[in-house]
Amino acid sequence: MPSSFARTGDAQTSSAQGKVVVLLGGLIAIATLTIDLYLPAFPSLRSEFNASASQVQLTLTAYFTGMVVGMATVGPASDRHGRKRPLVVGLAGFTLASALCAVAPSLPVLVGARFAQGILGSAAAVLSLAIVGDIAHGRAAARIMSWTMLVGMVGPVIAPLLGGLLLAIGTWRWIFVALAVYGAVLTLLVLWALPETLPKGRRHKAALQDTLDGFRHALKDRQFFGYAVGGSLISAAVFAYLGGSSLVLHDVYGLSAQMYGLVFALNSIGLMAAMQVGRFMLRWTTPRNVALAGGALAVAGAVALLAVTVVGGLGLLPFLGAIFIILGGHGMETPNSTALALAGHPDRAGTASSLVNIIMFGLGAAAAPLVGIGGSDSALPLVVVMVVVTAAGLSTLLFVAQPNPRIDTQASAAE
Repeated sequence: MPSSFARTGDAQTSSAQGKVVVLLGGLIAIATLTIDLYLPAFPSLRSEFNASASQVQLTLTAYFTGMVVGMATVGPASDRHGRKRPLVVGLAGFTLASALCAVAPSLPVLVGARFAQGILGSAAAVLSLAIVGDIAHGRAAARIMSWTMLVGMVGPVIAPLLGGLLLAIGTWRWIFVALAVYGAVLTLLVLWALPETLPKGRRHKAALQDTLDGFRHALKDRQFFGYAVGGSLISAAVFAYLGGSSLVLHDVYGLSAQMYGLVFALNSIGLMAAMQVGRFMLRWTTPRNVALAGGALAVAGAVALLAVTVVGGLGLLPFLGAIFIILGGHGMETPNSTALALAGHPDRAGTASSLVNIIMFGLGAAAAPLVGIGGSDSALPLVVVMVVVTAAGLSTLLFVAQPNPRIDTQASAAE
């Protein structure tokens, strides 16, 4: 563990750790803010650019794809150069890409700018996880991950509300101005407040072949593969919801941008509560058991959502209630499956965290456009995707990522 985070037990060290957790939460929030803030604007984008639902969803797919491309390079680069320098470069570039989105004259330009935004913003998502891997392992890492993601969820709670407000007083372009300001503030905070967590003695020279070897080594690890893929499949249900919820709730249930923002804020509050439940469960059980419980809850919610949709005529509340259950399961499962995937690779946390995010956003990029295949006048395509990916995710967690005494021992020692 770096000396900056040594467990001295004094108040000053605890305060420093708390500040870093808050900052890491702000970094993790970039990925969700860049999505959640502009979701209420989908109907406005469709109207301004005279585009179809699937064409508007390309702006989301482009962002996910950009994240995957960026994640393939930023993690290994940070294993060579440290965490701070690549993070600052990525945040500064994200700020510029957000400004370009704000002035995009056409949908193709916006799609391209979103792709760049994803590439550059990937540094925040990958390196926040790598930093957690630098400073803690096992159960301790799962707890820090839960706290960090909990802090990061404050943004998504207010983002849809803020997005709806910006649409009420301005246009969708104001949303990207807000993201540019957020990126600039985070760049300054990282420069000022974030210590380097990867000492020079632990860095690796990251040639392309080394990176590919690192990816191959991680994928051959059954525990990494099981937790990374299983967790990412369950996350794909959330990506599908992100891709389809705005248009489905607008076209099928008649929600305005402002009401959609309120609904999404309530979803985020439920997600935060579930993360807290998962964190408290770590006091008396293992991260694996919490991840499995979350996965089972997500599957139950998806099956309930399918029943509500097939029966029809039950109104909005049962639909949102089932979504609430799915998001709750996701909130319990994700921090723990992520920590368990990284647990066996402490010496290459940047490469491993890159691969976790590549898998997550790659599956998300594949799932999000599927919900638009049937148009936006039916929720069934969205629901079917959510059922399939949650069931596949839980099966992977159960049967691929089986209990591992080495990781369980490490988790207990981290306690």
